[in-house]
Amino acid sequence: MDDIELSLKANWPDTPDDYGVFWTSDKFGKWRIGRIMHLPELPGSDTWRWMVNLPLPIPPLCHGRVASLVEAQSEFRRAWETFLPTLTASQLQQAFDVHQGAGRRVL
Repeated sequence: MDDIELSLKANWPDTPDDYGVFWTSDKFGKWRIGRIMHLPELPGSDTWRWMVNLPLPIPPLCHGRVASLVEAQSEFRRAWETFLPTLTASQLQQAFDVHQGAGRRVL
C-alpha cells in the first residue's frame, strides 16, 4: 500500500475555505477523493464539514463536522486510512473511471 499523501486545493477562487481533498498514489496517480469546507452560515459556530466523496458506497465514518480546519484534515486522514484498506484495486479503478467520465460530461 502506498503512503497516504493528501493535499488540499481551493474549489472556487472566490470562495474561501472550501477545499477539494486529493490523494496521490503510485498506482492510481492523483485523484480528488473528498471535500473540506467551512460552514459560516451556522450562527455562532466555527464549524468545518469534511467528507470522503467517491462514487462508491461510503461508510458513516467518512464524514463529519469539527471546530477547525486542522481537525477536519486530521479526521479526514483518519477516515481515509480506515476506509482505503477495505477497497480493492478494482473498486478504486472503477470509482476513478466514473469520476473521470463525469468530468468529461460536464461542459
